[in-house]
Amino acid sequence: MALSRQKKEQVLAQYQKWVDDSKAVVLVEYTGVKMADLDAIRTKLRETGGEFHIINNTFARKIFESNGMTIPAGYLEKSTAIAFAFKDAAGTTKALTDATVKMDAIKLKGGFLGKQRLSPAQVKALAELPPLPV
Repeated sequence: MALSRQKKEQVLAQYQKWVDDSKAVVLVEYTGVKMADLDAIRTKLRETGGEFHIINNTFARKIFESNGMTIPAGYLEKSTAIAFAFKDAAGTTKALTDATVKMDAIKLKGGFLGKQRLSPAQVKALAELPPLPV
């Protein structure tokens, strides 16, 4: 079922607000992952105050560009899911990497810490930092 223009604008506004409110945003490719595994990732991230959503690449491009973030080539290709870290960037990123450690189909594309772009290696380094309570 296609979304109406009004509904698309509402969804776009919601994601733009989430990007603004996030301490970090991590993009992953999820091709070949089962729905149950995606739900497990969502649950794990919500425990840390984060969100995990599958998003259309065109929507993602509009969201990041409207927030002044430059998207490198390859970040928005194939399937894309986004992890939003609203409270603790390191804790949410660690939860994401822990939840996906046995899922070979999940591939880190990169992300943003604030408005600073992160490579996949930098995202992994962020996940190794201690969470905020520590």
